[in-house]
Amino acid sequence: MSGGAPGEILQEELRSLERRAQAAQKVRGRAWTRNTATQMSGLAKQTVSGWFSKSRPRVPADSDELWKLVTTYSHWANEKASRKYWNDLWGVAQRATLVDRKLSSPSRRISEWTDPFSLEVHRSIDSGAEALGLPALPTYVRRPHDDELDARIARAEAGQNTLAILVGESSTGKTRACWEAVQKISASWTLWHPIYPGHAEALMAALEDGIPPRTVLWLNETQLYLQTPASNLGERVAAGLRELMRRSELGPILILGTIWTENWDNLTRPPQQSGSDSHTQARSLLGNAGIPVPSSFFGEALEDLKSSANSDPRLLAAYTNVADTSARIAQFLAGAPAIMERYQNAPFVARSILESAIDLRRMGYTQKIPGPLLADMAGATMETDIFDSLPSDWFEDGLDYALAKCVGTPGPISRVRARRISAKNNEATYRVADYLEQTGGESRRFLPLHPKFLDVVIAHVDQVDQLKSIASALEHRGRQFWAAQLYLRACDLGDFESSLALAAILSFAGDPAGAAQTMRIQCGSSDPRYGEFLAFYLHRSGQVEAAEEVCISEFNRGNLRPLLRLKEAYELADTDTRIDDLHAKVISSKYPEIFKFITEAQEEFHTTLHKVSTLVANRLRITREHAELQVLEEIDLALPRIKSLSEAMDLHTREMQDSVRRLRSLVEDSSEDERRREVKEMRARISLLEQAGEIETARKLITDGLNAGIIGLETLGSHLSLQDESNHIEYIEGRGIDWDGALNQPWKLSDVRRACYKSLRGEGL
Repeated sequence: MSGGAPGEILQEELRSLERRAQAAQKVRGRAWTRNTATQMSGLAKQTVSGWFSKSRPRVPADSDELWKLVTTYSHWANEKASRKYWNDLWGVAQRATLVDRKLSSPSRRISEWTDPFSLEVHRSIDSGAEALGLPALPTYVRRPHDDELDARIARAEAGQNTLAILVGESSTGKTRACWEAVQKISASWTLWHPIYPGHAEALMAALEDGIPPRTVLWLNETQLYLQTPASNLGERVAAGLRELMRRSELGPILILGTIWTENWDNLTRPPQQSGSDSHTQARSLLGNAGIPVPSSFFGEALEDLKSSANSDPRLLAAYTNVADTSARIAQFLAGAPAIMERYQNAPFVARSILESAIDLRRMGYTQKIPGPLLADMAGATMETDIFDSLPSDWFEDGLDYALAKCVGTPGPISRVRARRISAKNNEATYRVADYLEQTGGESRRFLPLHPKFLDVVIAHVDQVDQLKSIASALEHRGRQFWAAQLYLRACDLGDFESSLALAAILSFAGDPAGAAQTMRIQCGSSDPRYGEFLAFYLHRSGQVEAAEEVCISEFNRGNLRPLLRLKEAYELADTDTRIDDLHAKVISSKYPEIFKFITEAQEEFHTTLHKVSTLVANRLRITREHAELQVLEEIDLALPRIKSLSEAMDLHTREMQDSVRRLRSLVEDSSEDERRREVKEMRARISLLEQAGEIETARKLITDGLNAGIIGLETLGSHLSLQDESNHIEYIEGRGIDWDGALNQPWKLSDVRRACYKSLRGEGL
């Protein structure tokens, strides 16, 4: 056998066995496919396809899984397979893979990481430290979380795969703590900080290729790897990290991460509604991994800080300014107070720029904001007469103020320099300071967005993930009509997920025909959910026959999802007859009477056959004997479809059971995190205002809550229905509200298109 990349020799033997199995099956006159063998072996299709990849074959993760497929193919080929032979092949491939991972690793020895700022440790205020020849970072003062971090690192060095995520507010010293901790790790370890071409993309690629043992995975801002609203990439990364952590033979691996408290909450909080769990893998990964980092210094740490301040002017400045008040030492060192003072005292133009950047970030836009987008957003928020009176270089002047450094650290906004110059990324981009983003976002959370916000976004943004991220934020705040426009834009750019989101909004807004039309536009999609949701929305819009045609067509292609989705719709409508009719058509569109063989299986075979043949004979006006021959022939052809239908029903039952279990776990989960308490408190305040007859005040509080994303439209629906019983909650939730909080007029897909394309042409600016 010839050598090659890891997995090639094993793949060569597998392909040879597969060819022999295929030939034997053909001699017997039996059909075969790799998918059939995969199913018979109890394996996942995606798993096996990776073993046979022509470009980069993957080595099976488990020799038992490999043996299952070998057993199936050997049985087909009428051969007696040797377990030892295949185990030896697998072992050689596994060892070659580990070597390959080590040689191709992008990580570097920890001793080679000499610049803490390259790993995103915050720069500190200077306070004369440079003139004194002191190191770039202030003297480190340990706190209780450092002890826990050291303990976990010790476990990793002892050979155990270990995960440690420091959780706290912005600029509390999380990344600095990680930097100090890795300085103690033995020299044989390497460290890797995955960031290119994107955080999640880089880590996913490494997980697929393999990460060598004794590697520190540096996941600063962990949410950038696990929280990807535009796709399920974050969940795939989380699943890959979970698998890495439990595979002790691939370690030891140490994962070090940092995350803001609110992002930790988003990733670990149980879902609010059954079936809407978008962070299952991340929540499982992060369980028991968090190490809380307090916002302030206290007790022994504060005393140690005071002692160290004698030899470090930066610590002296921090202790003098905040030790007796908030003791938020780390934030002061990172220049936060100066940044906030500069923001609060900013002149009008600079303030408009800063607030526009904060609003883009709180609506989910990426950290890097292009200059033209920021300029147009800031200009759109100004009154026309004020904007017209500004000098031509107003944006540059405002930026100069926002970019100015604060006590030796970057100002409220920093210019992000592209590492690779090209026509695409040559324009300047800007990033809001972390502390300003968090604090400014908190202070503006109850404010509505400017009416021109969406016009600017549509005119400038053509990245699908950014459109979807902002759309999701708007939808969460009750602005369904505007969210629909962004989903439409992303849909036009070729994103299938956005078509699903747009169709769901349209259907809920009372336009199921528009939802079906949205799905039809995706007719070329290979995604199995296309047929599922097309059938569903066709049914919702009254096009029942067309929905059933989609189900039958997709079923014949092996896609069971449309059938299950339509079955659920029929069950909700309590139309059992239609379910039976659909099942009959799926089994045999030519002779739907065959379905009786399933429903009346308790009767004697010949009795049932006589009944079915009689029905067919009467319908086709042929003799019963002739009908019986045709029915028997059709039964042989229908057997695979009957089996598939049975599998579909089993799948449906399991999914319903899973849904019930998830719902029960939500009901049983009585824990109250900060977000739940906030929702509960706001609803209680609204209820008290309603009871006191202060309806206008209650309505304003509801609008504030929607602007902040604290409560949903169901609260507004309940409020309005109390005032007028003719107001239906679902109708209100579907329509959404406008920028000022007023209930939208009814709207459809045609209205969404008209508004979106008007903004795209720049007519809204």
